[in-house]
Amino acid sequence: MKTRWIYPSCLALALLAGCQKGSNRAASSPGSGQDLKGQGTQALLKGQYDQAEKVFQDALKQDPSSAELQNLLGMTYRFQHNLSKSLEWREKEVQAFRKAVELNPKSTTFRINLGSTLWLANDKKGAAEQFKQVLVLLPHHAQAEDLKQRIAEAEAPQTAPSPPAHKSAATDKASGAKQPAASP
Repeated sequence: MKTRWIYPSCLALALLAGCQKGSNRAASSPGSGQDLKGQGTQALLKGQYDQAEKVFQDALKQDPSSAELQNLLGMTYRFQHNLSKSLEWREKEVQAFRKAVELNPKSTTFRINLGSTLWLANDKKGAAEQFKQVLVLLPHHAQAEDLKQRIAEAEAPQTAPSPPAHKSAATDKASGAKQPAASP
């Protein structure tokens, strides 16, 4: 199953969604929510994840109902998790994306980000639910085929791995393996 689409598209979509509105710096005053969103986005793009996290959290204090800020905070946590592999960052990532979806349930970007994170956290059923909602909201989404494949994989019956085949004496002789000494 392809996984290459998850990170590049999510990052691009998240940053576009986070920067689209209010990107006119002249219109935002220093320290405003829009200014902080821009500062956080710049820190994120520069790989300054601790700084981005702090700025997005400060911005959320001013605008706690901003789904875009929650999504950008989730992206920040994703990158922190990717660097550290710490489950703490993954949990924060899931929480931030869940909050973004809660605040804006019609955003396919936020749902794909949450679904991708759940998929990577091995919650395939949770991911499939998000991907299904994306297809309900936007049936002809650019990643519709990939999403459908993920849904099918998540819903496929899980089969237990088959036990290893038992080697017969004939197989051992053919392979040249030593036979155990026979008991008297």
